[in-house]
Amino acid sequence: MMLKIALHMARKDWVQRATKQASGIAARKESDKDKPLAERAYRGRKADTVTNAKIIELRGQGFTIAKVASKLLVSDSQVKLVLKKAKPVAA
Repeated sequence: MMLKIALHMARKDWVQRATKQASGIAARKESDKDKPLAERAYRGRKADTVTNAKIIELRGQGFTIAKVASKLLVSDSQVKLVLKKAKPVAA
């Protein structure tokens, strides 16, 4: 019973911290909305252009998505995302 109480308290604390963190991030993003991209606090991760170019190149050579992912040590979903973004938009 003591273990259940301790686990419940730990879970409650974790949820509270996650909620506060998410609300703080949302507030900061809202305040940065009018700033130029270079001055924003949350810009996201920069794309790995070298790996992305290799993904497109290997896929163009006929490698399967799984083979490209294993060869470059990335996930299948990353390969699919890069290929999706690389496709030209049909006008």
